[in-house]
Amino acid sequence: DPAGASGAAGAAGAAGAAGAAGGRLQQPASAVLAAPVSAVLAEGAPPVRVERAADGKVHRTYSSGLVEVLYSTGTRKELSPQGVQTVFFINDDVKQTDTDGTVVYFYASAQTVHVSQTDGTQVYQFPNGQVEVHRTDGCKEIRFADGTSKIILPSGEVEEVV
Repeated sequence: DPAGASGAAGAAGAAGAAGAAGGRLQQPASAVLAAPVSAVLAEGAPPVRVERAADGKVHRTYSSGLVEVLYSTGTRKELSPQGVQTVFFINDDVKQTDTDGTVVYFYASAQTVHVSQTDGTQVYQFPNGQVEVHRTDGCKEIRFADGTSKIILPSGEVEEVV
């Protein structure tokens, strides 16, 4: 699973469940609440080049083209040859930025995923199965774990969806 692609794809896939039919949630989104997997672990071989900077950063380059940057703070960044950037924070949070600009942030302590799509749409996935889609027009769509949905319009009016 190079560069944790399934983590971002799974989270983005759940975000995509809000897609068709006027942008309304049409089907239960399958929340994938797992952090992206480290591509370094899948590498299976030591780096082909290691560079140490005066500021304490260590750059490791692998034969696949993967680059890993280790910071003195304990934060670690992976840059895949495909352009995906994944940052592993010391609190176990993970931020993955895809080449199209989609950002998937996994909050480890809350077991929550936040997807920032390039059109400004924000998708939140919670461990209880709830998925929220916040659109740039102020509309919020919420699908609860029991399958019921609610839409909160920019005016504050609430629509229950069966």
